[in-house]
Amino acid sequence: MTATGDTATSKLELIMGRDGLARLADSTVMVLGVGGVGSNCVEALARGGVGDGSIVVDHDVVQASEHQPAQAIAFRSTIGRKKVDVARAMIADINPEAQVEALDRFVLAAGT
Repeated sequence: MTATGDTATSKLELIMGRDGLARLADSTVMVLGVGGVGSNCVEALARGGVGDGSIVVDHDVVQASEHQPAQAIAFRSTIGRKKVDVARAMIADINPEAQVEALDRFVLAAGT
C-alpha cells in the first residue's frame, strides 16, 4: 500500500468487491493477436487484475509502421521484437504476479 492506502487494484475493488477481484486474479484469458486491438486489450486485462493465466498468441514482430497507430506495444525500442515477447514484458511490468504464456504461432480458422 502507498501512503494514501491505495494499491494497484483498490479503485477496482470499489466497483467489483474483493470477491470480484479474486475471480479476475484466478481467471485465464487468451488473446489471439496482440497488434492494434489485441495489445490494448492485453494492457486493459493486466491493469484490470486478470492474472492467473494469460495466454497471448501472435506470429509477428513490431513494425516501424505500427509506431503511430494505437498499438500499446509499439515503441521505437520494440521495433523488430516479437509481439508476444513485448506483450509479456508489458503485462509483467503492469502486474508482476500475472502468469503469462506467450505463443509464437499463426492461427487460422479450421478448414482455411
